[in-house]
Amino acid sequence: MISEKRALKKRYWFTDTEIETYQKFFNCSLSDIKNRFLSGGSFTGLRPYLDDLAWHPVIHNKWFTANFYPHRGVKMAGNYGFFHKIYGATICGEKLCSPKDLDRLIRKKALSKVVIKHIGGGLGNNLLIIDHIGKTGENLDYRTVTGEVLTHKDIEELLDIMAGGLKGYIVEEKLDLHPDIEQITGKGLASVRLETLQHGQHVNKVQYAYIRLGIEGMATDHSMRKGIYVPFDLETGVMKKGLDISRPIYDQWISKHPSTGRIFEGKTVPDWSEMKEKALRAAAISPGLARVGWDFVPSADGPRLLEGNVGGSIVIDQLMFGGFLENGVFDDWMKYLSILKPDGSLSWRYKHWNKGRRLKPIEHFVSSFLPG
Repeated sequence: MISEKRALKKRYWFTDTEIETYQKFFNCSLSDIKNRFLSGGSFTGLRPYLDDLAWHPVIHNKWFTANFYPHRGVKMAGNYGFFHKIYGATICGEKLCSPKDLDRLIRKKALSKVVIKHIGGGLGNNLLIIDHIGKTGENLDYRTVTGEVLTHKDIEELLDIMAGGLKGYIVEEKLDLHPDIEQITGKGLASVRLETLQHGQHVNKVQYAYIRLGIEGMATDHSMRKGIYVPFDLETGVMKKGLDISRPIYDQWISKHPSTGRIFEGKTVPDWSEMKEKALRAAAISPGLARVGWDFVPSADGPRLLEGNVGGSIVIDQLMFGGFLENGVFDDWMKYLSILKPDGSLSWRYKHWNKGRRLKPIEHFVSSFLPG
């Protein structure tokens, strides 16, 4: 007879890491896992129902994002131009293809700080947040929040980096955090993630949201760089305890920022109502994307959209909010998107095994003979 753990892996597509994480974090049994949590494998198989591949470019290509949403009522950081070796141009139409072109733009705009981010994304690996601009001879040099100093040679090499099948960078305004958030994080970054569900006239809602509180000297506020993930009330914006996965599993829920010592539990996310309205607006004008995680900066000038995200890991989300199969998230998917809950059956696996992921050559061959 197949073991319970093997059944979770074979029939519900859980990984060993997922099983171990949920068991330790929630002190739950193997049978609880299949009844409460959605596996990453099942989530991948459901992706075609949640985000239409034809709509991916509008959020996958950050240059498209930066030029699509601001013209439709969703504010983003100020956009200075597209930085590319061949096709680069400023918003005003001037050349932006080399470090010297970048210097000229910086001088013309009299900028002391700027963000240079790859249009293909990359989980913060291709994100340069410049907080100091100096001068070496006739050229400018750029110091990032991580303390790295970039010369013209460094920037030339950056322009050759490909991410997500794309090359090039957006040069944009560096936003100042809202004072209430800056007081908590010091010089650390922060952003708010809102997961929306949108399906035409039937539903447009925020299913859950949290704020990421970053650490000074880190390039992003993600958990992989010790960021704290803090759920908050969707009605009031009041923060709850935050999840710090860098700590031992029995001590991961915290109330104060680990670097500044400032208490965040009970504080309110600034401009929360406006941020929620902007996220719902972004969702409404992206009809092919039923489920999107919208990242906003709680800036001193109000909420500004950073980007939209589809796919990714759902493990931390389920650690914060409980399993999708028990907290109502999947119920909404079934109700509005006609998605069938994973039940371990052969018919469910047969319908979803080749969906939402890159297939191996042999799998492409087999899939070509299947109906639909």
